[in-house]
Amino acid sequence: MAPTAPLLTSMIRKIVFVSAGVCLLTLYPSCIEVPKYSTLEPVSPRPVITSARNPVYVDSLTPSFSWKGGSPSGYYDFCIWEVQADGGIGESVVQKTQIIGTSFKLETPLAPDHEYYWSVKPSDSSVWATITFTGISPLGVNWGSGIPFKIKTPPRKG
Repeated sequence: MAPTAPLLTSMIRKIVFVSAGVCLLTLYPSCIEVPKYSTLEPVSPRPVITSARNPVYVDSLTPSFSWKGGSPSGYYDFCIWEVQADGGIGESVVQKTQIIGTSFKLETPLAPDHEYYWSVKPSDSSVWATITFTGISPLGVNWGSGIPFKIKTPPRKG
């Protein structure tokens, strides 16, 4: 089930560079980001709160996925899509329906060093789980709405 109230994670840190008693530069290396999940909440791989638009790096070409349940029937549909060059959702590369339980392990490897979106939904629903977030930093506001969860696979071992 999606959280009833947004989770606020504050990671503001102030670093001041001082030389001969004069403040030269102040940096804020992180920002505040408020994520909300549309339906189901991902457990693994979980989006990074301070950079939900960036992928989560997985350590296998056949990663496992899990989520917090929300389907009365207990059945879920799962999908992985390619990420297009412009960041949009591309073709689906994995589709699995009627999964029993709240986890799924890929059997067929994904391409190495590649970004993908993934999502899950109750089988009796048409609404895929997504993340909506607003990030605030001294450099501006970063936001995204209705974005599937993003992963990046490891490079080819060679």
